[in-house]
Amino acid sequence: MQSLFPTSKFSPRLLEDHPLPIRGTAPRIPVFKGIPSYSELVRFATARRPLLLGIPLAASKAYRKCQLNCGFCFVEREERGGFLELADHLRIMEDFARLGGRYVRTATVGEPFLDRMFFNPEGVGGASRFPLIQKANALGLWWTSFSNLLSVTAEIAEEVCEMDVSFIGKLHALDPAIQEAMTGNTGHYASPKWARFGEWHVPLNLKMLVDAGFNRAGECGAGAATRLAVDIVATQVNVRHIPAVVKFCLANNIYPFLEMLENVGDAKCNAKKFALSEYQVEWLSDELTDLLGVGFFGEENRSCTNKFCPAFSSGLVYNPDGRIRYCYCVNAKTQWNLKEHGLKEAFSVLCDSRETIRSHLDRSRSGEDVHLPLEPCPMGAHGSSVASSIVS
Repeated sequence: MQSLFPTSKFSPRLLEDHPLPIRGTAPRIPVFKGIPSYSELVRFATARRPLLLGIPLAASKAYRKCQLNCGFCFVEREERGGFLELADHLRIMEDFARLGGRYVRTATVGEPFLDRMFFNPEGVGGASRFPLIQKANALGLWWTSFSNLLSVTAEIAEEVCEMDVSFIGKLHALDPAIQEAMTGNTGHYASPKWARFGEWHVPLNLKMLVDAGFNRAGECGAGAATRLAVDIVATQVNVRHIPAVVKFCLANNIYPFLEMLENVGDAKCNAKKFALSEYQVEWLSDELTDLLGVGFFGEENRSCTNKFCPAFSSGLVYNPDGRIRYCYCVNAKTQWNLKEHGLKEAFSVLCDSRETIRSHLDRSRSGEDVHLPLEPCPMGAHGSSVASSIVS
């Protein structure tokens, strides 16, 4: 998924790779280790080099593997003809590292802990139980995973805390009933599965990562301000609860990863139930600006990129069978496959196609008056129809 912040063009002025958190009247906002900085995106996009690699995990033949049933899930339902093996992913990471890439992120096809290539309880050949993370770290790459965290135990939290890894968990509300409603009423976020944490009540698995030290600056790794974020998708169901989640994040050095509804997958089918009204967007924008400050939504914040998220700007994301995508949201619908084509060559093709898409979106959005800090992803809103008509 993508971090949803306002649109802006690439700026020639470079920023520090890890600028200081924005200060002022708003509380301190932690820097999240795993989101590329603005200056990195500028440099890599200008040089046409991949900065971020999206690895697909936990995919079934037609959908995705996950314990939850979120009605706003943007994963597409599609027949998949084949699946890459662990050795394929390891080779792709090696190629990515040779090109100077820095970040690896699970491509949110499904829950990564349900894929034995990501987490193998018995270990692989007596080695790490997390072979992909181990390989990424050995190559000097930082690993970030979106996860519902339901598979996290205290033992697992302690184990991965020793690795160069960050997690983005799900926390749409601090109310168990709302969190349950957001995730399909599957019972995984029922009240008995929450724990007291200071003045808050939080999912037990999230607290295990906190207890291990993921949200403490300088601990368990490379000195990032925080290695823990929570994914907050804004919908009609939880909109009034979002400010409380953000306050919890700011008080505990956790990064609030804010997202609007995507226009693909189940989210597109269930838009009537989940999509915010214009009034709700304005209300939420005002609330978040008061909490986070205007600067949080500007390009100088390291989580805010150009017109697209890092996956589109300088990323290479691929399908479970190896075919490249335009980004997490939109399938490129090409036959370029990393099993047969080199990563460098495939990325060059993506760069050319993305320029065409940017031009198309600039024309289609030229008359829009975008003034709110929260807006849907341009690729999610427009990219499906564009990508289907632009085939490399």
